[in-house]
This record gives sequence, structure tokens and C-alpha cells, in this order.
Amino acid sequence: MKASIIGGYTLIILGCILGAISLLSLATSIPMFLELNTSEAYNWGFIIGRIFMIILLFLLAKVSISKGKKIKALSLA
Repeated sequence: MKASIIGGYTLIILGCILGAISLLSLATSIPMFLELNTSEAYNWGFIIGRIFMIILLFLLAKVSISKGKKIKALSLA
């Protein structure tokens, strides 16, 4: 029971860290997107890849937090 509570809190903390990383990645990507020349195919690939990575980090953070809350609630019940 103690291990599942620790695991739940660990997943919540991991989700918060992933969320912060994705927000920082988004904040640092905006100036890069404004400076790119969108007429080149390489730049479009870079933009799409960066957006995909940010969305993936947000989803991982959301799943990690929700799973941590679920594990914590089950272990306390």
C-alpha cells in the first residue's frame, strides 16, 4: 500500500515535470517559428515535428497525472 502511494505521487510529479518541459518547449519554439522561411520543405518538417513533440509531451503529462491520481485514490481507499 505504501509503495502504491509513492508510485502515485511519483507519476504526478513526473507529469508535472513533463508539462513544464512542454510549456518551456512551446515558449522557446515560438521565436524560432517566426524566423523560419516557410517556403522550404525542411522548415515545414521542422515545424510539424516540433508541434508533434509538444503535443506528445502534453499528452504524456496528462496521462501521467491522471494515472498517478487514480493509483493514489485506489491505494487510499
